[in-house]
Amino acid sequence: MIQKQKTTSIDGVHMITIPIPFPIESVNVYLLEGSPLTLIDTGLRSTDTLDALQQGFACIGCKLQDLDQIFITHGHIDHFGAARALSEISGAKVFVHAFDVNKVNHDFLHDFDREPSRFALYLMEAGVPENYYPFLKQEFLNTVHDYSEPLTRVELMADEDEIEGGGRKLQVLHFPGHCLGEVCFFDPEEQLMFTGDHVLPEITPNPVIDLIAREESGYKSLKTYLESLRSTRDIDVRHTLPGHGKPFGPLQPRVDEIIRHHEQRKNEIVQILNNGLKTKWQICGKLFSQLEQRETFLGLSEVDGHLELLQESGEVGWEKVNGSLEFHPNLDRSTQSQDVS
Repeated sequence: MIQKQKTTSIDGVHMITIPIPFPIESVNVYLLEGSPLTLIDTGLRSTDTLDALQQGFACIGCKLQDLDQIFITHGHIDHFGAARALSEISGAKVFVHAFDVNKVNHDFLHDFDREPSRFALYLMEAGVPENYYPFLKQEFLNTVHDYSEPLTRVELMADEDEIEGGGRKLQVLHFPGHCLGEVCFFDPEEQLMFTGDHVLPEITPNPVIDLIAREESGYKSLKTYLESLRSTRDIDVRHTLPGHGKPFGPLQPRVDEIIRHHEQRKNEIVQILNNGLKTKWQICGKLFSQLEQRETFLGLSEVDGHLELLQESGEVGWEKVNGSLEFHPNLDRSTQSQDVS
């Protein structure tokens, strides 16, 4: 079912809300009226997406064929999945941050061709029951292939680039954490920011684990996300246009709420560990009792990020038991780890 299209209070910016078959239910994309005609994010690859976009374009007297360029905030399928189809329809160029090219062109899926994959090794160390592995792997692969197409040609954006869209000059601001290549687009003249999934009005963006980046560069998603949030709060944003939920006003209060949320979540994890050794899987079950199986990796991502910070501060240690990591509070605040056969 196509949702009624909405406008923003910003002249020349049209928000198109597209349904998605996930718990979050919808994604916002933004059509910037003017030259060059620009779309920020695309929604999933689906007929619902194309129908919603056609309606949104028609509201300003345009067709999909008129699109000049697409700016992608980050390489998650609900934000780039329809980009290839739109590019083929219109000839529009697609712009993405270099750190997310391996996601939008599907190169990261090659890791699943090796056995065991990073994904399987991670699940084992996290303590996920082995009978879950085939389902989680297949569910993930099906979702990527069903709802996105790989982009074979992209233009690269970098932090602090100035790009033009819909008659506006936008600053590209790289804020990794939710995704390694996450960018926001900031219009300093109108003090408005398109935040993608970096800052959302009602839900807390998940600092999704990037197993490849963690292995290759030591990337820590939650630590990086909190650093990005603290950088974001220094920008004077009066109009926030998010990838999900309703547009809202000043950015700083919401940034502070998200930072406080993560502090509270860290304390919850410490309380769970005070009741005995726990794997990441067990902690996830305590925190998110209603989590759908398909969202297991998202729940583990949040737990994983907090455990990384707690280990870094010396508050938590771990033992390796039969291939799984089991975590405990460090009463002496000195990091410990050992293998237990």
